[in-house]
Amino acid sequence: NLNEESYFEIYYDVVKPDVNISSVVTGPTNNTSIPIDIVFTEDVTGLELSDFTVNNGFVDNLSGSGDTYTMDLHPNNVNETATLTVTLPVNKAFDLADNGNNVSNMFSIAYDGVPPTITFTNPEDGDYVKSSVLLQFTKSETLFNAEIQWNAGGWMSFPAANGSGSFSGAFSSLPGYTGEGVFTIYV
Repeated sequence: NLNEESYFEIYYDVVKPDVNISSVVTGPTNNTSIPIDIVFTEDVTGLELSDFTVNNGFVDNLSGSGDTYTMDLHPNNVNETATLTVTLPVNKAFDLADNGNNVSNMFSIAYDGVPPTITFTNPEDGDYVKSSVLLQFTKSETLFNAEIQWNAGGWMSFPAANGSGSFSGAFSSLPGYTGEGVFTIYV
């Protein structure tokens, strides 16, 4: 029928999707499973775990669709310290017009699987002392919110325990404490 209009539409799209990789977890962390968010600027398909470039770790549990995906990042060795990185190379996920993605940002997080050590040099474990003692110790790394405590019927805090290196401080028995007993130092 010549009186009716006939038409069709085609869409022209040469814009590659951008992608951002991030996490709610910040470093340094000792989390052995770090949740990762992958967000594209438009809907994509074809994304697979094997598409990601991962250093010092591995990824699993990829899920999602459209423009939002999630996965988990794990360190290769949970007993080491390492910088874990994840990137998505170019042309791994594709939009409706078959444009491959641009390369992602490099997600990087410091993983610390090595517990700190504290070495007491004075007094030694099992030493007998009188009413006051000089406590000396060395820490292998900075401890955040660290507190050295002394327990003898109550708690006394040893401030100046943040940071790494060698520390010392004088302790006196709690007021009114007499007789024999065991003073336990908790870290």
